Amino acid sequence: MIRVDQGGELARSEEWRSVVLTKYRYVVEPTGAASPSQNGQTERYNESIATTTRTLLYGADLMARYWSAAAVHAVYLMNRRPHSAINKTPYEAWWDNKPDLSALKVFGSRVCVKVTGKRRAKLNRHNFTSIFIGYMVTDDNIRYIDVKSGVVKTSHHAVFDEAWYLQPTRPPAAQLLYDMGMEPDFDDHNELLPPPDNAPYPPIARQAPHKLRTKAWIYPIPLLWTYTIKELDKWKKARCACDGSTRGGKVRILDHTYANCVDHTASRMFYAISAAENLLIFGADVCNAFSEAPAPKQGFYLQPDRTFCEWWEYQGNPPIPEGYVIPVRRAMQGHPESPRLWEKWCDKMIRQHQFKPTTHEPCLYTGIWKGEKCYFKRQVGDFEFATPSLTLATSFYDAIDDHLSMPIKQQGLVSLFNGVDVLQSRHYIKLSGETYIEKMGAKYLNMWNKEIHMMAERPLPIPTNESFLKAFNGDAGNAVENVQKELQQQFRFGYRNGVGELIYAMVTCRPDISAVTVKCAQHSACPADIHFQAVKHAIKYLVAMRTDGIYFWRATPLDTLPEHPIPICATALHGQLPPSVQRPHHDCTDMHAYVDSDWATCPKTRRSFTGFVVKLAGGTIAYKTKLQPMVALSSTEAEFMAACDAGKMILFIRSILWDLGIPQQAATVMYEDNAVCTAMANAQKPTRRTRHMDIRYFALADWVERDIMVLERII
Repeated sequence: MIRVDQGGELARSEEWRSVVLTKYRYVVEPTGAASPSQNGQTERYNESIATTTRTLLYGADLMARYWSAAAVHAVYLMNRRPHSAINKTPYEAWWDNKPDLSALKVFGSRVCVKVTGKRRAKLNRHNFTSIFIGYMVTDDNIRYIDVKSGVVKTSHHAVFDEAWYLQPTRPPAAQLLYDMGMEPDFDDHNELLPPPDNAPYPPIARQAPHKLRTKAWIYPIPLLWTYTIKELDKWKKARCACDGSTRGGKVRILDHTYANCVDHTASRMFYAISAAENLLIFGADVCNAFSEAPAPKQGFYLQPDRTFCEWWEYQGNPPIPEGYVIPVRRAMQGHPESPRLWEKWCDKMIRQHQFKPTTHEPCLYTGIWKGEKCYFKRQVGDFEFATPSLTLATSFYDAIDDHLSMPIKQQGLVSLFNGVDVLQSRHYIKLSGETYIEKMGAKYLNMWNKEIHMMAERPLPIPTNESFLKAFNGDAGNAVENVQKELQQQFRFGYRNGVGELIYAMVTCRPDISAVTVKCAQHSACPADIHFQAVKHAIKYLVAMRTDGIYFWRATPLDTLPEHPIPICATALHGQLPPSVQRPHHDCTDMHAYVDSDWATCPKTRRSFTGFVVKLAGGTIAYKTKLQPMVALSSTEAEFMAACDAGKMILFIRSILWDLGIPQQAATVMYEDNAVCTAMANAQKPTRRTRHMDIRYFALADWVERDIMVLERII
């Protein structure tokens, strides 16, 4: 028997009645007029679906024409909710498997979908121009409304914004989620006891995390402890941080997380300018940097561990009862939003003292302090201040200290910053990686029984005999896992670890190992025996020449600093200029560059390598060695592409120098040894043999025409 109401779609449909009666032999029993109670079990379920459908449409602020999508999603949700009659979900009862709710999203969420046929760039903006309205047969595919066209489409790749965080206005459901991400609004519930502001210890909430009656979703985050010994003063430091990793899955990110760090090129510019203007560099360390910034957008709680409780009681505070959690009122290391919060707070603090950051390097500042032009650099909680005297540096850091809850640690003249040794002498400022190389080299030399065999004259980063270079460029490693393990056991170090050690030294202050490091890195996936030898030789070279570095020369000697030996030019004999050739001379604030390229030296791709350096105050501030993106059909084309890459770096540096008040009045000279490349760039037009080149490389000709840079031939 089938019981239905007297609606026309079923009871009064002759076709339906004939199928039910004739084919399946069912008896149709209609209910009385306007008597839904006679079919209450079905009508109750229909009412639940209708109520859920209306709620979904209201929460998403969608028009009634999307009722079918809302009804389907309502059924989807009801099938995944536990039912009291069976003590399980209908989905589990039917499929004998618990439903996977990891992909469950709010109906009406904003989504950014992958456009079919178009390949997105990594830095493209995510435009959330679609609205989620349910799933297809599988949860992997969704249905959404294209806001621009109003058409319902499907997609497999989607990024969700359930709280409409990036939109100026929000529907009710999204607004509720958005409000939940705000600072908790504590009520007078007796199970949540926030202490007064003058309490002897930070506020502690007494209740299980999932029972806290607040507007926010509160999850206690576990603590992490890090222990380190500061390299500069051997100070032992313990840091308490929260576990904000994706593994924990308990941190809710509702705001931007990107924070600027000073680029190595900009850092070297800072030292070059300080030397050129005869300034002293003084350092300082903010002991508890992140905690000075405001709390993340969504408040969170910490679950104290035994170490924290012991430290708490050691400070003379009462014991923390078991089950208590600690509300965090400030930014904390480990939370993904904390670095950006600290950067914004720190930038605002520095701007209050009339220091202005550069446009393309926000970590470099310039300003007038006590009538003197000074420069400031920040790297998270480490500061450097370039000024004519110690008195000015002390007064500046005292002004910064007034904004901090914990005293700033002034370190005097900088000797080590961000892993780079800084030697400030009467005639120059020297950057080297001696401390890092000694620490790194000791590990490897102990594995190699302290063997270090270098030639009597100045060694080179890689052997230059023809047979070695031919094997180094051409040999391919065996991808079999056991073979790679045997090579690691034979040389007693991991190949990628060794390359990583070289890369850090290269990017900080050792341009002399750029070529060998880049070429070794090409074989990281599958190195051969010859590549292990090259990495081992490069590490030995670094250890042997660990005192080498970059020198930035002062305009005049600074008598307040000690005098150190003047370095001797240690260029190998085959690389020295003949006595009849004079090196180009430039003022200490006159930037210039050298660029070169080989041709088709990569045996696998036949592409060329670019190499260039940009110099200021007699030292290298920018350098790069890279494999060119396409095959050059001639050495002129390879040199021209290299010059274009160097030109882009010159534009970047000129813009920073302009913001720092050191404008380059004349065109920057770029020295190039290819006559055709130089003539082609200065003539602003291609030759017959270079018309096939990508038009973007002829931006170099435009820069020359605008008098930004000029190419000069060098032997």
